[in-house]
Amino acid sequence: MKQNQADVEVTFFYKYQQENEGLHFLSDKASNDLNFERLFEYLDHTTSRVGQQYFYSKLRRINLSLYSTDHETITRRFSDDADLVLQTEKQLKKLNKQDAYQILSLFTQELPTASRSYRFLISILRFSPFTFAILLFLFHLTFCIYLLLISIVVNAVFHYLNKSAQIPFENSIPQLSLLLKCSHSLTLDSCFDSLSGGIPQAIQLLKPVVKASSLFRVEHVLQTDMAIVAWMAAELIRILTLSEPYLFYKTIRLIKGKQNEVEKLYCFVGEIDSLLAIHQIRESENNYCLPSVDVNNDRLSFQDLYHPLIESCVPNSLQVKDKSILLTGSNMSGKSTFIRSIGVNIIAAQNINTCFARQFNLKRAFILDSMITVSDDLMNSKSLFFEEVLTVKAMLANSSKGQNLFLLDEIFKGTNTLERIASAKAVLSELVKGDNVVFVSTHDIELAELLDSEYDLYHFCEHIQDAEVEFDYLLKPGRLTAFNAIKILQMSGYSDDIINEAYRTIAQLTELKAEKVYLKN
Repeated sequence: MKQNQADVEVTFFYKYQQENEGLHFLSDKASNDLNFERLFEYLDHTTSRVGQQYFYSKLRRINLSLYSTDHETITRRFSDDADLVLQTEKQLKKLNKQDAYQILSLFTQELPTASRSYRFLISILRFSPFTFAILLFLFHLTFCIYLLLISIVVNAVFHYLNKSAQIPFENSIPQLSLLLKCSHSLTLDSCFDSLSGGIPQAIQLLKPVVKASSLFRVEHVLQTDMAIVAWMAAELIRILTLSEPYLFYKTIRLIKGKQNEVEKLYCFVGEIDSLLAIHQIRESENNYCLPSVDVNNDRLSFQDLYHPLIESCVPNSLQVKDKSILLTGSNMSGKSTFIRSIGVNIIAAQNINTCFARQFNLKRAFILDSMITVSDDLMNSKSLFFEEVLTVKAMLANSSKGQNLFLLDEIFKGTNTLERIASAKAVLSELVKGDNVVFVSTHDIELAELLDSEYDLYHFCEHIQDAEVEFDYLLKPGRLTAFNAIKILQMSGYSDDIINEAYRTIAQLTELKAEKVYLKN
């Protein structure tokens, strides 16, 4: 599906931060597995476009440090002070137009340059039509008419040649002035003192930009909002005075060397908007909790955990102690949803200090990785199994770091049963080393026996009643003991011949397995 421009612009700050080697982000694979885009859409309660871009990046980060107590204090202030919420929203709304997305370009893109001689030439040319017009009026010299016409043509050429350099910044420069005003207003509230270190100095350094960009905004309004006749008149004035290139390069010169200050203001506003959004998330959720971090606690534990995107989601509870978790169960019983719920809550716990559960405890932060949704890559001639192989290989390479939470759904389903079980056993035994935590679902009951010493076993199951299949979606301890696949085939109208043959085959396989065990012993 084609993304619209606004969706793409929301991700710009995240993509810029990806280039920072000190930051780690949820991979595209894990993002797709956990339906991150839908999760962001659900959680996005930001007010400004700046905040929206910042919040997207914040939510997608892998945050390995403890959540800031200063940030939590501000979020709680929002909860306690409705007037503070209204005043903050009022300031942030200054940056809620689509153009505010483009502020990023002022510190993420190379700013255009103009030589001193070029700027001097612009300064001379912008007065030349008026000079020749005055000479014509005073002395009625014929050649002044030609000079006036030539000066207008020359100015028109400079005016339109400058457009290519100006267009990438025609939205961002007017919005920078609004960013400065918004930042200044927010610094006046002592509630944000913990975030405003260096912000007043940055505002002071960028103050000269306000005057130049305010004139630039007038030009922008004339270009976009006036009727065609008025626009043509305004365009003629811009050509005669060369106001666009003059104001543009003047503003760019004032910004150059101060891109770090622009970024500081951007992050200051973005963080405040994100904290306000977290407050709004908590206000909109009936059941949520703040995660707790306890190094003496279980590696991971939660009570009544649910997935926020699933309406009436059945909550589940679990304690992850020394072992990892292996899940069995039929399709649609809840395994994949449960695994995704854990991933979503890890993201929320570490990035917005909010969980969709009654209680959520962590021993430490996790680097989250997953293999839940895998498909053929036909464009690159990669089979399902090969895609699985590459994904698991990357997990194994990262597993030595020992701070991972791996989520896997039906590992190596793209190959035959015997090799799938053997390969899965080897991989899953390797992934749990180094204090990593693994959640894996499987249909292969044999894995439950092979991994009993490394994984605690849990299952989901369905109930057949009155020719109907019912799922309770509740996590249960132990391995799956009831198998209903053939019964479901029968209920779905499969012929008696097929059903009887299936049961005969089950009996033969069970007998062969028992015979192998007997011979082995």
